[in-house]
Amino acid sequence: MSVRNNAVYTGLSRNSSDNLSFTEIPVNSHDRSQNHPIESVPVASAPSLRSTPSSDDPVQRVQWRISLYTPISMVALFISGILVAMGHHLFYLRFDKSAVQSLEDGASEYLTQTWIIRYGTAFAFVAKTLLAGAIISAYRQQMWINLRYKANSVSTIDAVFAATHDILAFLSPSLLLRAKIPALMALIAWCLPLAALITPSTLLVVPSTSNTTSMLRVPTINLTDSDLYNSNGLGDNTSPLVHRITVATVTGMQVLPMNRALNADTSYQHSFDGFSLKCEQATGSRLENISTVFNETGRQVLRAANDRLSETDIKFLSFTLVEDVNSVVSYQNVTQFVSKCVMPNGETSCNSNRMPGPAIWARLGNESITCAAYNTRYTLDFQAVGTTQVITNVSFAWKDRTTHPVAISLNNALANLLNGYFGVFSGGGLDGGLFTGNTQFVDTTLLELVQRSLESLRRIVPQEDWMGAESRSFPDMIEQMSRNQTLSLFSSDKLWVPELNAAVANVSQATPITVYAYQPRNLWLAYGIAIAFSFAGVALGLRALWLNGVAHDNSFSSIMATTRNAFLDEITLGRSLGAAPTPREIAEVRLRFGEVGGRGGEKVGRAGFGVEGEVRGLEKGQVIY
Repeated sequence: MSVRNNAVYTGLSRNSSDNLSFTEIPVNSHDRSQNHPIESVPVASAPSLRSTPSSDDPVQRVQWRISLYTPISMVALFISGILVAMGHHLFYLRFDKSAVQSLEDGASEYLTQTWIIRYGTAFAFVAKTLLAGAIISAYRQQMWINLRYKANSVSTIDAVFAATHDILAFLSPSLLLRAKIPALMALIAWCLPLAALITPSTLLVVPSTSNTTSMLRVPTINLTDSDLYNSNGLGDNTSPLVHRITVATVTGMQVLPMNRALNADTSYQHSFDGFSLKCEQATGSRLENISTVFNETGRQVLRAANDRLSETDIKFLSFTLVEDVNSVVSYQNVTQFVSKCVMPNGETSCNSNRMPGPAIWARLGNESITCAAYNTRYTLDFQAVGTTQVITNVSFAWKDRTTHPVAISLNNALANLLNGYFGVFSGGGLDGGLFTGNTQFVDTTLLELVQRSLESLRRIVPQEDWMGAESRSFPDMIEQMSRNQTLSLFSSDKLWVPELNAAVANVSQATPITVYAYQPRNLWLAYGIAIAFSFAGVALGLRALWLNGVAHDNSFSSIMATTRNAFLDEITLGRSLGAAPTPREIAEVRLRFGEVGGRGGEKVGRAGFGVEGEVRGLEKGQVIY
């Protein structure tokens, strides 16, 4: 090298000769950017790098310490996921059993069903992201445990590094065989999104009803105007309307529904004072009178049948015998009474009793009863089914005897159906034959009581559904007929008082709506599984963090720091682009993370990946650089 005119010349050897030629290289400072178009940054701005220390330099040892950022972030992600899951639960709990609101209902757009579902999906997505993030953070620690203690092929290491972000990494069989725990953790992280599919569906929309109550006037039967119940000159002087209601009630043995409801799906409780019969066993003179009429009726039946050889077995007998306040009957001649009031073609006026005495005298089998009218307090529930109002939950209480004209008319209509007789012939030419007179007894449930003692009657008149009277006695059935008759008066609005005079009741109306139905069990089942797997992953990550002694990562800087050795440089010559797919000769090389090489004659190496057999195990706290 020589100096000429302040320029430095360097001698360069050439292949063609041994002579030296000199090329002028200016060294004085000047504007270099003009002569070097790709240089734009001053050399002084580039960071200075420490050169590899010589054998005389002291060894710069690694520091074995765990950065708090890694365990804190791992635990924070896990706890945050649990808190978001709890927030999801509380959010759904807030809407449980509440009505689904729409814009037409005046609800805010952001509180409609569509947005509620979106909020739930967002909760599930955030919770899943946090719990999966905790597992992935733990995965980055656990995978280095596997890389330190086992030699793995480059293809396996590739799969380990990619498993949390590339699902195709699981196509590598060596990942599942050589890195079981990391593979399982990565698989769990991939499957956690399933929780985001299940949890939003735990808030359902189901049909329900909304009950509103208000004080309204309700149908009230008119039990004071006797003209509504009488029809002088027609039959038994009972109005045809009351007669039809009584027939329908007694033959069906049920209360007739009210065909006009206040509003659809309304219900209310109503109490009122009405009438009903109270029956008791006949004793004393009343029992004697029933027996006398019973015997005389049998004689007159045989006389009418013109059969003196047969006998009668009267199964049922009912009549009305007028009795004054002194319990004295108005008829003294029993033959005349039976002929006029019991036998067919008798007088219908016999069925009416305007005195305080019993309205019905009856005998069924060997049981004799009398039934008198009482003032009765009714309490009942009206339940609307569509436009029909049915009566349920009836309770009653007898008060005192009554001779009210309306009660007399109702008793008259009931007696007109029951009064008469029914029986069977025994012996003689009519043996086994049935006979009946006046009564519609066979159309009522009282027939079931007779069928119990007369099996042949059951074959003649088959059992019907409404005949289930096994649990009721003879007096109970008469009383129930009377109460059903009174309650069935609600079925005709012609018997109601004017609306202005009607009773007031607390009316509840059920309106069909849709409500949210939250299923917390299903939500916590999905979240519980996700939280349990995430907890297991975090526990493995913290354990790996402690065993590793440092916080690892799968970042570029981690790869750069752990792959600095001559062997790796040699096998990747010509392939420094890192293009995929990895050549087979590289993919099959087995590497392990540990202590590689040494510096000079010292037995101190550096941590990094090395070929199996040339890398030494790396222990926590070991001196390396």
